[in-house]
Amino acid sequence: MVSRRMTRKVPFGAVLLGTLVLCIRPSRAGVPDASAGDAGASFDCAKAASRLETMICGDGEASALDGQLAQVYRRLLSSTADPIAMKAEQRQWLREQRGKCADVSCVRKAYRSRLAELAAAEKAAPGGGPATARTGAPARRAHWVQIRVGSGAVCEAFRDQVELDDDALEAAAARRAGDSTPVGTAPGLVRPDWKEPDDQPWVPKDLKGYETAESRFDFDNDGVPDRVFSARFDSHYMQGSILFVQLGTQSKEPWYLPCQLDPRSIAVRDCPPFSQKYDEAALTMADGANRKVLFRGRYVDLEPLQLAGTTFILVETNDARTRNELAVIKPQAGQTFEPVCLLHREKRPREGERR
Repeated sequence: MVSRRMTRKVPFGAVLLGTLVLCIRPSRAGVPDASAGDAGASFDCAKAASRLETMICGDGEASALDGQLAQVYRRLLSSTADPIAMKAEQRQWLREQRGKCADVSCVRKAYRSRLAELAAAEKAAPGGGPATARTGAPARRAHWVQIRVGSGAVCEAFRDQVELDDDALEAAAARRAGDSTPVGTAPGLVRPDWKEPDDQPWVPKDLKGYETAESRFDFDNDGVPDRVFSARFDSHYMQGSILFVQLGTQSKEPWYLPCQLDPRSIAVRDCPPFSQKYDEAALTMADGANRKVLFRGRYVDLEPLQLAGTTFILVETNDARTRNELAVIKPQAGQTFEPVCLLHREKRPREGERR
């Protein structure tokens, strides 16, 4: 969820398909040629674990297509005016097209289709360069967001933010028809100033991955600036983002989220991706009807946003079981947090349909 992150190669075995840089050259048809150069998969095939990973690594064409898609996607992501929409669109493709393939022929077809889509988007951009979002909002939002738990200005601002983010996904499809919306922040909300991370000995090297960023702000609302490192993973084991926070001075133990949002006391080294000991670590929120909503740590996106100088975190899940639930929490001193809001997303009915 953190926008405009910088990218580096992941040194461990998270499978970051379609995200790392490899060399390609255009084919005659305008789609990158699978035999171009020495391109291979965008992840370490020696550590391939899932059936899909093994299938890609076992097929030279699929492996090359994966690497080629990595370059095209990163090039567009680095220059688009609407990175949130592009990330959402890529995740949807990973989940709904490539992720449903049962054989290598389907995998190849999914990659070629996605490469053609991105090539068309790049060609259609002004000057033939990377695509950028055009101004203009859709006439009608595709989703509406309900505040289930919480009230007041904070929940209302984050409700508006989620609707903006959801519009970005719809805008990604509309871009091909010449209509999309650049996504910013809802009134009152401010994003931290993220930048490419420096060499940081305090950050576990396993986290210095492909889509990373660093910022300094008062993360836990104690009046002292903190160093915040973010990383995002798109693999079969982890699909989401993490925040690794050096609180105040380096004498304090870092805070690792979302794993350490679990009510149990979990050491950083026992958290994914370092260990599978606490695979099911999760943020738990009450929904106001004596039920619990679990945000499983391996499948959530975390976006810090500030309102009136106070830091909050928007928590969104990529888990199909709770995909329409979102949480807002307020980090506090002592590596604790206050639950603030629970939001629920629903798709708006089309004209003539009943809700």
